Amino acid sequence: MTHCLILSTNPKLHDPVKQILELSFPDWRICHAKSLSEAMRIYKRNFELVLFDDCTLTAQSYLGYSPSTHSAKWILLNHKYSDICAEEHLNQGFDGYIAMSETNLDQLVSICRSVMEGELWYKRKVMSDALNYYREQSKHKDAMPDFHLFHFDFTKRERDLAQLLLLGFRNREIAEHLNISIHTVKTHVSHILKKCGAESRNELLVKLHEQFHTTQTH
Repeated sequence: MTHCLILSTNPKLHDPVKQILELSFPDWRICHAKSLSEAMRIYKRNFELVLFDDCTLTAQSYLGYSPSTHSAKWILLNHKYSDICAEEHLNQGFDGYIAMSETNLDQLVSICRSVMEGELWYKRKVMSDALNYYREQSKHKDAMPDFHLFHFDFTKRERDLAQLLLLGFRNREIAEHLNISIHTVKTHVSHILKKCGAESRNELLVKLHEQFHTTQTH
């Protein structure tokens, strides 16, 4: 059973979100709390998915339980969208970034499903800008090396697929782009994550950041 936690003090947001998720995922347990301390006190468990409303809760609400310190998938809700803020939250470890004013509840279901399958949910431009940044940095002496210089032992196909992952491509899009089956895509993704010591696409980005900072200090 997947345990999903909605963190929000705004009933106009969390009530409809909870209702649609309960209808769409009858095998999930959908919980709600106004803070992480309340959630831990009431439910006394970890969660696989956290929907975080940062319009009514602040970073102090994490209480040590955050995208960077816990293996749960994290989706940021109800934030006025901007590419700059999205990039910041991508770096903080959020798996998805959603402005609810731009996203209806049916899309939210698809987003939750995709994130739970290990995909990131950001606008294509945000993912593209992140990859372009790394590529630009690789032109300079002490910058992060390109994929073929990583110590991850990627095959050529895995390097091609990793670049598409970082651009925000989803499994079906990758399959169409590389003219391979979705099953093959999932196999390659599994190999890439294993070689990087990562469990998700989001953690893969973290590993790339770590590699970047390592090369800067040597």
